[in-house]
Amino acid sequence: MNRHHALSLFLLFSICLLLASCTSVPLEPRAKNIKVISQIPSSRCRSLGHVTATDTSGITIEYASHEEIQKMQINSLKNQAAKLGANVVVITLHTYTHGSPIYLVSTGEFVNDPNEFSHQMSGVAYWCPGHNE
Repeated sequence: MNRHHALSLFLLFSICLLLASCTSVPLEPRAKNIKVISQIPSSRCRSLGHVTATDTSGITIEYASHEEIQKMQINSLKNQAAKLGANVVVITLHTYTHGSPIYLVSTGEFVNDPNEFSHQMSGVAYWCPGHNE
């Protein structure tokens, strides 16, 4: 294999790895039983901390649907919650915007970039007695 061919293979592999990392958030085994809900289920639940998942790259949307991004964000929240020892995540914010403003130096104006997408989801991780861990 010549040097040019080896470099081409390395670059192709690097690009594939980069794209895969942008579009995949696997659920860690210890996070699989964490429940995601919209309200605190009991006053006996103990708050363990905030968890947040954000995608403002504008790249992920090219390779994943809104539903897939939402699933990746939930996986991210659950993974973070698992590290805190939680068994429940209460979603406190879920936003999706399209067309973030950008500044055009050439005209001195702000315009919406049609290729920029922003997804954000955040919540609070809880440990609640009686929920599967």
